Amino acid sequence: MVSFWNKGVPTLDYGNNIRQVALDEGLETAFSFPGFVPAYIRPLFCKGIGPFRWCALSGDPEDIYKTDAKVKELIPDDKHLHKWLDMAQGKNKVSRFTSKNLLGRSRPER
Repeated sequence: MVSFWNKGVPTLDYGNNIRQVALDEGLETAFSFPGFVPAYIRPLFCKGIGPFRWCALSGDPEDIYKTDAKVKELIPDDKHLHKWLDMAQGKNKVSRFTSKNLLGRSRPER
């Protein structure tokens, strides 16, 4: 992979820790090429773009829709974002977790 990187081939570690294994096995140049997040995701995050998710601790889907509406209000000129938010409301499921689920206690109150 380092040879590919040195020849200009886009190369990355996608979270499988392969660079660390190579370093542990003695390849001193194992970290010559970047990981996926620093190379591709972090620059998007710096622009406010990326695989963001938000949650409503209330468990009420309406709170997610309110969040979507606020994002559209705060970023009015991003048509791509607005289109995605509109599409997501029709396709994405809203997961509900109680505080007990979040704290690792899955047995509901009786």
